[in-house]
Amino acid sequence: MNETTATDELIAEYGEWLKRESSVRNVGEWREVTLPFLDRSNDDLCFYVRTTDGVTSFTDDGYTMASFDLNGVTITESRRERINRLALRFGAMVGDDGQITLETEGSRPDAMNRFVQALTDIGSMLETSQKRVLSYFADDVALKLDSCQVFYTPNVGIRGVSSYEHSFDFLFQRSANHPTRFCQAPNRFDKDAVKDIMFGWDDTKKDPKRRDSRLIVIGDDRQTPLQAGRVPVGVVVGHADAGVAHDGGPGIVGHVGPGGHAGGPVACAVDGDRREAGGLQGLVPVVAFGGAAHGVAS
Repeated sequence: MNETTATDELIAEYGEWLKRESSVRNVGEWREVTLPFLDRSNDDLCFYVRTTDGVTSFTDDGYTMASFDLNGVTITESRRERINRLALRFGAMVGDDGQITLETEGSRPDAMNRFVQALTDIGSMLETSQKRVLSYFADDVALKLDSCQVFYTPNVGIRGVSSYEHSFDFLFQRSANHPTRFCQAPNRFDKDAVKDIMFGWDDTKKDPKRRDSRLIVIGDDRQTPLQAGRVPVGVVVGHADAGVAHDGGPGIVGHVGPGGHAGGPVACAVDGDRREAGGLQGLVPVVAFGGAAHGVAS
């Protein structure tokens, strides 16, 4: 048996295996097709097909896009654009209702192959997005602020007294009730991130023009709650439903949540870095993602 014959037989065997392992069943006017290709949930790939007046239509019934929401990944404008580009690459489209669809009057096998590739490629973005969700955190915060009609200026560069320029994710303008507030939504809320934020803030606020300004840090608690002992540099969290973390020092805002100010500072447990951090952490309320808009507006 030569190599060409062996390869031809392999393709034929694969076709037979695919047919044997796949299934089709009636679901109303549609046919549900299940193929032996595992999606991210380790389920077989499933979609729906029907042919009407010579037009064959494919749809995933919104399952792929719903998976993003179920796994805590927000579809931002940039992600939506990437998903649409992927779909168009295979001749598919993503509807406003979240369904991925494809229609053809031509070759049905070719159309189904393209549709399967579209579902697979778009589905693979879920894992990538989960790994990169922190890099998009500022985008998600912006969506939250927009939905609550909180006005801000994004991506502001400020030169500190050292002449270094520091970038802030958001700037909330001074008003009759509030001083100018700078805001950071760090990708990671770890020790290095907090030290970088505090260095930039210390350098920024020393400018006499910004003496009355304040800093807000919004922490991502969607995957892991902001808990006492896990937030470094002496900044610890208040009650779980309060939406704000602080070190309990003088002048700190109270609990920020849907109800606004509710009580005084909570008790705190300070880690070994508090001594090095000095009084800087006393200026930084750390607002949980869910209370971001309330924390800014209160």
